[in-house]
Amino acid sequence: MQNNLIDFKNWIILNGCATSTSIIYCYKLNIVLNNIQQLDEININQFLLAKREKGLSSESLNLYINAIRKYCKFMNVEIKIPKIFKLTEKIPKYITLEFLEKEILPVLPDLFPAKRILQIKTVLYFMFYSGLRKSEVENLERKNFNFKEKEIKVYIKKTNEERLIPLNNKMIKILLEYFNSEIEEGNAFNLFYTSIKNIFQTINNNFKNKKIFPHMFRHSFAMHMQKNNFSTREIQYLLGHKNINSTLRYEHANINVIKEKFNKRIK
Repeated sequence: MQNNLIDFKNWIILNGCATSTSIIYCYKLNIVLNNIQQLDEININQFLLAKREKGLSSESLNLYINAIRKYCKFMNVEIKIPKIFKLTEKIPKYITLEFLEKEILPVLPDLFPAKRILQIKTVLYFMFYSGLRKSEVENLERKNFNFKEKEIKVYIKKTNEERLIPLNNKMIKILLEYFNSEIEEGNAFNLFYTSIKNIFQTINNNFKNKKIFPHMFRHSFAMHMQKNNFSTREIQYLLGHKNINSTLRYEHANINVIKEKFNKRIK
């Protein structure tokens, strides 16, 4: 079974799946295969139903469903798989630049070894100012950074496309300080999926009333851009969204701006 999962992982990566996503799918699929005797419609339905009755979220159930679908395609078998669950549109959770600089960065010396502070500070700033997904950060190499033109070239394996992300002077200064302090080993920040995940878990454990996670920084970037009067189309490009509906939720989420305008204009 283990070899089969390795072949499956390689296959979905070659067919455009991000490495980080492939790890999640293999993990979910391993659970499925260890809990059913035969991969067929009845067993799959019973497995998913049992998970749902135990209170598993729709998001988690959808991961199982997508993993099973891809595995059936990999195995070239036709099985009727349940439709994915429609998710409730939630207001994105985000932090402000002020929270990053006044609440998160000052506690880093208490949470990590001194030799890692610059690296972690740099990647936190970078994720806030770029809005890149964790997998996109992991895939960056230093050759992707053009400091003269103040831009980064981001390649998206899933869609086989590239987009350019601008850099401001503040971010360039922070990046150069880190790049000059440590040679590149594997990727631009010398951090991979598990390392980035562990950084955020450690930081999150320090905040009891606020959950800190990698994708929150992507939401925070979008809200920061909106606050600074970037259009929804511009934010859509920067985030790499194919569908503008994915970007519109940031427009809907900024209730503080709406309230401010409402109180000023509506008498």
